[in-house]
Amino acid sequence: GANDASTSPLGMYYRECVDFALWRVNQQMGSTSEPFKFLNGTFRPDGARLGSALTWKDGWDAKGWPTGSVPRVGAVVWYAAGAPGADPFYGHVAVVKEVKEDGTFVEEGYNGNPAPDDHNYYTRTINNSAPTAFLYLPSQEEKK
Repeated sequence: GANDASTSPLGMYYRECVDFALWRVNQQMGSTSEPFKFLNGTFRPDGARLGSALTWKDGWDAKGWPTGSVPRVGAVVWYAAGAPGADPFYGHVAVVKEVKEDGTFVEEGYNGNPAPDDHNYYTRTINNSAPTAFLYLPSQEEKK
C-alpha cells in the first residue's frame, strides 16, 4: 500500500531498514542533505531500484566496494533472506554502531523488531556469525 508520498528523498520507503542504512552510508560519505550522493539505484549498474535488502550485496559487488565477515564500525550489516534476524523474503540491512571486545557488535537500524514495534529505530547486540556479510564503505578503515 505504499505510494510515492511515502518515499524518502533517497527513494526508499520511510522507516524501512534500507532507507536508514542508505542514509547512514550517505552520512558517512559526506552527503548529509539533498541532493544525496547515493540513491536507491546507485549500487546497481542497470540503475534498478534497490527496493529490498536482497540486492544490496550484489549491488555493492557491482560497484567494486569491499565486503567481508568482520564487523567494522559504520559497515552495513547484510542479512540474506531468511538469515537469522532477517525477513524470510526481503532480507535485512543495518549498520554497525559499535564493535565489542568479546566479538559481538551493536547494530542500529529500522524495521528489525516484530510488529507492532517493527518500523522504529532499534539497537541490538549481535553475534558476529549471524549476518551473511558486512558491506564496507570504500574509504573505511578497520576500527578496533
